[in-house]
Order: sequence, then C-alpha cells, then structure tokens
Amino acid sequence: MLKYLTLTISFIAYQTSIVCAQVEGPVCGCTSMVDVSYFDTFGLIVNGGFELQRLSTSYQIDLSGSSNLTGWTIEGAGIVHTGNYWQAARGNQSVELNYLASGGISQQVAIEQGSTYLLEFDLSGEPDIGVPIKQLQIFWGNELVRTISFDTTGYSRANMGWKHFSFVLPALTADTAILKFLGSTPTIGNGGVAIDNVFLDRRIFWPNDPPSVIVIPEASNLYLSAISLLGFAFGLVRNRIAQVNS
Repeated sequence: MLKYLTLTISFIAYQTSIVCAQVEGPVCGCTSMVDVSYFDTFGLIVNGGFELQRLSTSYQIDLSGSSNLTGWTIEGAGIVHTGNYWQAARGNQSVELNYLASGGISQQVAIEQGSTYLLEFDLSGEPDIGVPIKQLQIFWGNELVRTISFDTTGYSRANMGWKHFSFVLPALTADTAILKFLGSTPTIGNGGVAIDNVFLDRRIFWPNDPPSVIVIPEASNLYLSAISLLGFAFGLVRNRIAQVNS
C-alpha cells in the first residue's frame, strides 16, 4: 500500500535551466535522482547567446567570412551583431541576420548518428526598417528543415517581443552536422529577422513527448521547461506506483 511519496524538483535559472527531479519514499525503498539538466547553458552550441565578442558600440556589422562572432561562421550578405541598439532576449547582445540583403550564421557540431536533437532559440526582428514580417530559414545537415515568420508590428527597439521556439531536429547518419540560420526575408534591403539564445543538444526521453514545435513568449521559457520536467517526473512516479501494485 502506498503510504507517502515525496517529489522534490530543484530549479537553477540560467538559460531555462532545470537541474533534477528527485522521487523518494517507501514506494521504491530508495531515492531516485534523475538528471535532466540539459537546458543548462547552450548545450553543444558555442556562444549561443552571442555575448562574444563583447561589443563596445551599440551594434557592429560583420560581413561574410568575418571571425568576429565567436564560434559562428558568417554567411550571405553578413549580419548585424547588436548590443544596446535594441532589447536582447537575454543578456546584452543578439544578432540580426541581414545586412543590406539576406545574411546568415552557421556552426558545425559533433553529433551521434541516429539521434534526434532538440533546438531552441528566441526570435524577433528589426522593428523600424523593412517589411514587418521577417522570415528565418533553418538548415540542419545542409537540408532546409524549417521556415519561421516573425511579425514586428507593434514592437519597438525597447520592446522587441521576443518569442521562444523549440522543436526536434531529425536524426542524421553523420558524426558532425552544420546548423545554419538564414534571414530569408527580406532578400534585398535592411531590416531582417533577429535571433538570440540558441540551444542544441541530444534529445532526451520524455514520458509524453511535447509537440514538435512550441512557441511561447520569451518571458515564459522557464515555465515551459518546468511543465516538461513535471511530465517527466510524474512519469517516474506512475512507473513506481505500477511496480508497487503489480
């Protein structure tokens, strides 16, 4: 008979960092600790928050081939590495994927063959210049896997309206992969999409898998992670109870 069950969840907020779930009690006669800290920092990504190089001006233009953005290769027409010119999603800096035309960034990461990967990032766009609806294309292993739009209507440099995106990238049959973000709209002219807080890591098992795409306001990132963790933790509880009743 189940007498009691204690569920303890610990949080450490950095990106949307959740450290562990602890289940204990006479149900299992032990304490079970499950590490789910893969939200910590940026996973496999180097400089996912674009805080390096540290800018001394409100923004900096980096053309294709520049090595100024630590960890990233700059492609297309170039980018605008943005500091206090506008509000970042978190931290002080972000990247506009445009300079007079479509620009992009890419990074090569080591992966496990056959494993799927969780990608997360925050998205906004230049609110004062260009068409209001900007578009971002995401490439994984040289294949276009997603095109996402952001409407800047009603937003400003002080309130960028950052939105958080999260979805699963498909498994590949290679040991490395290139993750690439391209500001596809506008193709000509200034005023492109902006990106911040890029996270990538191997996908862990969830008892009830979330949708392949999740979009929430940036301020609610921690709550999304908390809900996902609760689903994982309650899955453990359900399994323990099933063991006791069997």
